[in-house]
Amino acid sequence: MKKIVFMILATVMAMTVVGCKEEDNGLTFSTLSIEDPENVNIRYDSPDLGCGVPEMYYIAATSKENEILLECDNASSIYIQSPRLRDEESNEYKEIELDDPDEVELGSVNVKIVNGNQLRITFDEVSFEETAGDDSDFVIGANTKDGYKYVAFDISRGPRIYW
Repeated sequence: MKKIVFMILATVMAMTVVGCKEEDNGLTFSTLSIEDPENVNIRYDSPDLGCGVPEMYYIAATSKENEILLECDNASSIYIQSPRLRDEESNEYKEIELDDPDEVELGSVNVKIVNGNQLRITFDEVSFEETAGDDSDFVIGANTKDGYKYVAFDISRGPRIYW
């Protein structure tokens, strides 16, 4: 009898876990070019689906001038959403008003959509002191044949790259 109850419980639990799995909503990008690869790192983090943590690209760059060109692999038209810049005094992220869904200035970083599905991220050269609070994040969204897809980007700058 205990075996039957255990088998029923195990079956119900397995069906619940499989039934709750979310679909992949993430956009993915390929790197087309990096002007100065020694001074920037890009890392993609894709946690388990359904865990509540979004898929995200982490970009760490030094204070030197640089430019990255990324291309979206699974959407032909993308747009910028929810840009935020960290306020150095309060250490909190503040929303940046977005006048154009194809371009946003985030401190010393410019993010621009080119050719419909490419993302150009340009880093101005700044002094060491200016990089301390120059952290920002934003979301790239797209309406695809499979519905809305998105991915978050987190950009931080410092005197050197730690990862």
